[in-house]
Amino acid sequence: MPSLASRFDLVVVCTGRGPFAEVFGRDPAHPASTRPGRALCAGLFTGVAQQPVPQVTFHVSPGAGEMIEFPTWTDGGLVMALVIENHRGSALEALATTPYEEDPGAFRDLALELLREHYPDCFERIDPVEFGPLDGPRGILQGAVTPVVRRTHTVLDDGTVVLALGDAHVTVDPLLGQGANIASHAAWVLAEEIVRQDVLDRRFVEHVDMRRQDRVLSAFRTTNLFMENLEALPADFVEFLGELGRSPSLADEFTEWFNYPERFWDDLADPRRTAAWIARHAPASG
Repeated sequence: MPSLASRFDLVVVCTGRGPFAEVFGRDPAHPASTRPGRALCAGLFTGVAQQPVPQVTFHVSPGAGEMIEFPTWTDGGLVMALVIENHRGSALEALATTPYEEDPGAFRDLALELLREHYPDCFERIDPVEFGPLDGPRGILQGAVTPVVRRTHTVLDDGTVVLALGDAHVTVDPLLGQGANIASHAAWVLAEEIVRQDVLDRRFVEHVDMRRQDRVLSAFRTTNLFMENLEALPADFVEFLGELGRSPSLADEFTEWFNYPERFWDDLADPRRTAAWIARHAPASG
């Protein structure tokens, strides 16, 4: 790190792994998870037919897991990306703990069986013969993510600021697909402040933090809320999920909020806020 500082006015770390990320301690203001909330299996899969209108689809198997499917263009054409979030201890966890490369055929059979049982709407569009990760082992990831908020920066002995960005600052589970969204937002803010500020010091960091923190922290909090609620399914959250299916305007706004996670947190931070959100979309009485 000192060798980089001698060459640059500012050092930015974006990776959440390795020695660079270790220079930022956990932020005690934000509760840290001690273990991953989900066992993950994600990849680009062939043999999954697109829906009549290509769209992102969020599936829930209560007590077992969640899955996001979204069409993705690759060098080999249009395929389906599947992000399969599996509750620990459920049957679906096997998708994350069964190594694909050891026996691709056995993994494919296991995946088809579990998709048929837990995500039948997706399974109906699968051609079992063509189903599998694009490019074999390179097309699939298995593992887990421990959510964490780290301190936003550190200052080296020579005064050079080292700024945390992306996963180095906030690591989120991919349940709501917010990792790249909040990282790109923070990068844009950082670039604007580099142009705007004359000195890249602690005050510079304060400007960056004030502009990025609402979106970044809201994504962290909302993702963690969904991970807890989808497992326990308390009554108020069950009501909210039910309303999504009954109210097109609420569902449209819910989808739009994926672009603005701070608005998610505005409406989900407290059950009273969620009730008010639902009420805003209730049909007007005659």
